Amino acid sequence: MDTMAFNQSIQLTHMRENLIGSALARYFNSSIHFIEDNERRSEYDFSLYNPIKGWAFKFEAQDDYYTESMNGTLCIELFRYISQEEKKEAKLFYTKADKLVFILNRLKKLIIVDVKILKKLVADLESSGQLLINDPEDHEAWRDKHDTNPTACALVPIEEVLLADPKARVFDFDDLNLKPELYDQLRFRKENHD
Repeated sequence: MDTMAFNQSIQLTHMRENLIGSALARYFNSSIHFIEDNERRSEYDFSLYNPIKGWAFKFEAQDDYYTESMNGTLCIELFRYISQEEKKEAKLFYTKADKLVFILNRLKKLIIVDVKILKKLVADLESSGQLLINDPEDHEAWRDKHDTNPTACALVPIEEVLLADPKARVFDFDDLNLKPELYDQLRFRKENHD
């Protein structure tokens, strides 16, 4: 990805995070704080807090453009490949967020899940031999298609995630007054930069 396209991709990501964070802040009648420090941006995307009610949570957002049904799976980022042999921890491990927000773009839904519960679920599925992992074999084909380094993801059934976290929340875009057309306009599209 060339520098200009990469910068636009990052800018669009920040705008989507701003839109989601603001919608959640309105819904929960809370204040919002965005992380603007580049060194801390990898820790989480934004925090919501309500000093009157005495709560605060850090959130990490993740767009999903593939899930077509609530009977499907969530792709939870485990590793990003730097090269064929070298990988580094991805979202599930590096985030310092309390909650992960999955934005299911095809369903126009959000799922908010507790990170600790999600980590435990992934570990339990792995230890029982039931964890499915999407780990691309052809890294060059991945780079050609996605214009990013390959990512290995745990594929966890949405139903199991919701059962594991009794406080998980599912919202339709309409619940949060999010306009799907507006959110979709903020998606980076490689074909616009070829």
